Amino acid sequence: MKKTATYPFAWTRKLAGRLIAEPYILVLGVLVAITLFLVVVPLGLLLLSSFSGARPGVIENLSLAGYARAYLDPKTYHLFQNTFLYAAGATFFGLFFGTTFAWAVERTNMPFKTVAYATIPLTIVIPGALSSIAWIFLLSPKIGYINKFLVSLLNLAESPFNIYTLPGMCFVQGLSFTGTVFLMVVPAFQGLDPALEEASATSGVSTFGTMRRITLKLMLPALISAAIYVGMVGISVFEIPAMIGMPKRISVFSTKLYMATHGWSRDFAMAGALSMTILLFSFAGIYVYNRMTRQTAKYATITGKGYRPRTIDLGMGKYMALALFATYLTVAIILPILTLIWISLIPYAMAPSREAFSMISLDSYREVLSYQALRQAIKNTIIMMFTAATVTMILSSMISWIVVRSHVRGRRILDFLAFVPHGIPGIVMGLALIWVYLTFKFIPIYGTVWIISVAFITRYLSFGTRTTNAAMLQLHRELEEAAQTSGASWGRTFMRIIIPLLTPAFINGWLFVAVHSMRDLSAPVMLGTGKNVVIAVVIWDLWTNGRVTQSAAVGVMLLIIIAMIMLAARVLGYRIGRKL
Repeated sequence: MKKTATYPFAWTRKLAGRLIAEPYILVLGVLVAITLFLVVVPLGLLLLSSFSGARPGVIENLSLAGYARAYLDPKTYHLFQNTFLYAAGATFFGLFFGTTFAWAVERTNMPFKTVAYATIPLTIVIPGALSSIAWIFLLSPKIGYINKFLVSLLNLAESPFNIYTLPGMCFVQGLSFTGTVFLMVVPAFQGLDPALEEASATSGVSTFGTMRRITLKLMLPALISAAIYVGMVGISVFEIPAMIGMPKRISVFSTKLYMATHGWSRDFAMAGALSMTILLFSFAGIYVYNRMTRQTAKYATITGKGYRPRTIDLGMGKYMALALFATYLTVAIILPILTLIWISLIPYAMAPSREAFSMISLDSYREVLSYQALRQAIKNTIIMMFTAATVTMILSSMISWIVVRSHVRGRRILDFLAFVPHGIPGIVMGLALIWVYLTFKFIPIYGTVWIISVAFITRYLSFGTRTTNAAMLQLHRELEEAAQTSGASWGRTFMRIIIPLLTPAFINGWLFVAVHSMRDLSAPVMLGTGKNVVIAVVIWDLWTNGRVTQSAAVGVMLLIIIAMIMLAARVLGYRIGRKL
């Protein structure tokens, strides 16, 4: 019997032929490798660290001692109780007001709806550290301006408010969550057919009864998704618990993890053990979030049968809605910003008065601008911000094309891996990257601004891919098919067709990542050294060292930089949108 000739490297020829015919397979492989390194490797090393008794970068003396110290300590369970009460309280606050404002803007005749739509989300860009500073000066029992005013006005024996409590922390965090919930819930209200509400009103049900029985039930998937999203953020947030809770020994997960890795007695094994539990809760949240977002079709009310968007006439209630919005705008945005500006202009903490106004100066700004550390921090922040935002959106665009357009096996795994970082708290990501880059020392980025950039690229990859996935789904395949029919390669089609059409979504995602990487403190405070300090860490260091007015001055400068970046990105996005 004649034997068929075999070639030892025949499989390489077959693989090369397929890569030439379908080059995106190679791109998929590279993207999977990058995503695995960004997501799976840090989590794997963090898991090993929870069993290791050695310093970061050395895996040895494996045992369960870290878990024993973490979970045999009764204080740990009080810690988790505080964490979930804090996250739940802030989520409830943000969900209630965010949903109320979304309903008022989209479904009612409240005046100045355009102004409300534009200003309610602005709380998102105010860093938690700056919000904390402002509200400490407003509601502190000893120095709070509002407390002093009320004590003097009402002749009270003691201050009526105390920001240094768990409810106080929930209040400050909830103000920030309101803008996030508003942006997440508004699209659902925009797509809700009012016919069902009109039928309820015709049956004699009141406006608020209809909202409770009809509107909120139809909105249930969107509301649960928003609650899970901001709840996961509440579990991981660091700035507000650190600046308001730590002075009064109110500990949550993020502050405990910080103290375990930065205190006098550092315990990285215990920190890793605590991280494993919080990751389990976060991944459970991701699972429920994905399930809820996939079930929105069950609640669809817009069909091809005469959808007519209408607004609800609130009568005199529209002025109550306007008053509620004006109160929110004052409390959440105007008052904190004015307080920060005031603190930065006075030599020490004092309430506004004729004497205080006579002492206003720019000395704090002159002093901080003379700091070499601040100049280096501004440089590091700009490098980190541009790197994180640009790389995140480029990776997201490529991942979205593979997931949405190609038919390659494994693309859904890539999509899942890209979404996993949403469940990783920033402080945990920082701890994980310490282990990664002290273990793989041949990648010399530990102690540089690049490691902070990697932390934000990993963390916001989930947001970037959700943004570009949605935009990619709106692009018809015939555009790519026409280019390929004309002889264009896959790479040329991607660069000349896909990227330009994704530009509006790319810019919006870039702006989100840029602003949030500038305002976030959790990862930089874990990864910070003397050489890679960023502006958020400078604010933290000045505050913890008692240099309050200088901290406020740097905070005001950060807000100005964020505002300039947002304005420039919006103008660029508008001009590009006009050309498309």
